[in-house]
Amino acid sequence: MQSAPLECGEKKRREDETVHLSTDTRRTASFPRSCLCSLCLMLPFLLAAAVAHAGEITPVLRCPEPTAPAAQRSVPGPATATLALRAGDSGRSTAAARGAVRRAHDTSSSNGVLGDTAKGAAEVSTIMPGDTISVTVSRRPDLSCQVRVPREGNVMLPGAGAVRAAGRGAEELAREVARLLEARERLLEARVTVAVLSYGVRRAFVEGAVARPQSVDLPAEAELTLTQAVASCGGFAPDADRAGVRVTQKKRGEEPRVVVVDASRIAQSASPELDLHIEAGDTVYVPRREPVYVLGQVNEQGALTVPFEYPLTVSKAVAMSGGFTPYARQARVRVTRRTARGAETFRVDVGAILVGGDLEDDIELLPGDMVYVPERVF
Repeated sequence: MQSAPLECGEKKRREDETVHLSTDTRRTASFPRSCLCSLCLMLPFLLAAAVAHAGEITPVLRCPEPTAPAAQRSVPGPATATLALRAGDSGRSTAAARGAVRRAHDTSSSNGVLGDTAKGAAEVSTIMPGDTISVTVSRRPDLSCQVRVPREGNVMLPGAGAVRAAGRGAEELAREVARLLEARERLLEARVTVAVLSYGVRRAFVEGAVARPQSVDLPAEAELTLTQAVASCGGFAPDADRAGVRVTQKKRGEEPRVVVVDASRIAQSASPELDLHIEAGDTVYVPRREPVYVLGQVNEQGALTVPFEYPLTVSKAVAMSGGFTPYARQARVRVTRRTARGAETFRVDVGAILVGGDLEDDIELLPGDMVYVPERVF
């Protein structure tokens, strides 16, 4: 009888343990389901973070470069560090970074060198003594200044020292200043701007067979041509050799160059491309044509200027010399001309031409010809 209550108590205890075990099992089984739901919700964020992280490190993993030993590395400045990061090599030396900056300066003015590139006054023309220029260095007012170019052509600039300005263009000078600042001030990202604030007196010189040989002031905002320079001196003289005008161009650091211009073709063809542009320091020389010499039985012997506007013939030369004397042998007038083959002699019957002969026999005289009217034999 006592064993029956014991069996009942044992049975109840076992049932309670079974209930607790099943409850714990359900709780344990429900935990992974909640975690899985949380992971599903967080998965897009985890993928996005992984992609972003992979994008940052991919260039480094894809483009590895050998790094220099720590003892050989130099400590780059701010600009050098920027160039090294852009190139993907944090160990690039300072010399290589400077080379990259120099190449950038040479290829684009937006990388540090700016020049005054207006196309007005002859490519903004060349900087000359007497000009006032401004040199501006971006973010460095202590290195910016305004200076007048002295006669010797060198200017003193802060940080750059003595720089040759005369004979250079604004952009060329800006590049030179940037190069000096890089070498002396370690300023690798210098943005240098050079502008001409005012122009000094620019002169060219006109000499020879013109009405008034003199110096000519060149305008600062326009170009001056050869014919304009001659016109400002009163034009060509009557004996000017317009076909052989010589222009001597002198550029600093170069040998003088002489250009021969046929100004007569400019007036005849109205071709502006033949009209040479005159620059500061040029010298225009207009040679004189050799006259024609008339000798013998004329009333006024001497030299005659060969005009440019119309041809000078034998009969005209005699008329300009006062005509024949009473003892002139008009049918035997001789013309002597120098040629490459030597002296040549022509005979002209001027008397017949004056009476009404063929004008084609009245030959045209050239500079240097000699006309001789012999004496008549009685």
